[in-house]
Amino acid sequence: MNNKVISSSSVFSDRTILVCQGRCCRKDGSKQLLMAFESQTPPDVQIIPCGCLGQCGNGPNIVILPEKKLYQRVSAKDVSLLFLANKH
Repeated sequence: MNNKVISSSSVFSDRTILVCQGRCCRKDGSKQLLMAFESQTPPDVQIIPCGCLGQCGNGPNIVILPEKKLYQRVSAKDVSLLFLANKH
């Protein structure tokens, strides 16, 4: 993961999801994925659009922090399942 995509001034909640908005991921639907996350996110989770995560060709990509779990080829229909799988 390229740490330069994360602003040092960002304040992360207990759980943060980075949603790649790089060119390849956007081509594969990351804008719709970002909207799905924003509409279904619990209040204790922060959603941050970010630059390229370096996994072009496998997108859309997300990273769940603080675990640094990378998920590839994520679609809007996967959002609720990801929240269930990553409950803390």
